[in-house]
Amino acid sequence: MRVTGPDAGGALVYVARLQPGAEVVHRLDAGRAAQVYLVEGAASLDRDDVATGDAAEVTDQLELVIRAWQTSELVLVDVPVTPPTAPQPGEGLPLTSRPGPAASGS
Repeated sequence: MRVTGPDAGGALVYVARLQPGAEVVHRLDAGRAAQVYLVEGAASLDRDDVATGDAAEVTDQLELVIRAWQTSELVLVDVPVTPPTAPQPGEGLPLTSRPGPAASGS
């Protein structure tokens, strides 16, 4: 299943149920990343084994190979990657002033 919507910000959501031994390849376009959550089961993401409740973020690669070791349900969110932006003037931590040493009068 693929879910999209006007407020998704360019995100694509995939939900899959894989049988043991099933393998799928998710291709990532340039400037995209995948966030994967294994809802149930046991699988591998590329060569890394994951189990129920595990999550991963995949960046800087063109595809992700998912192989189910057990019947597995997963959610994959394909999102655009935006480079970090530098804070604009006035953004960031607010500046505060501290009172200086009290002037002593004689």
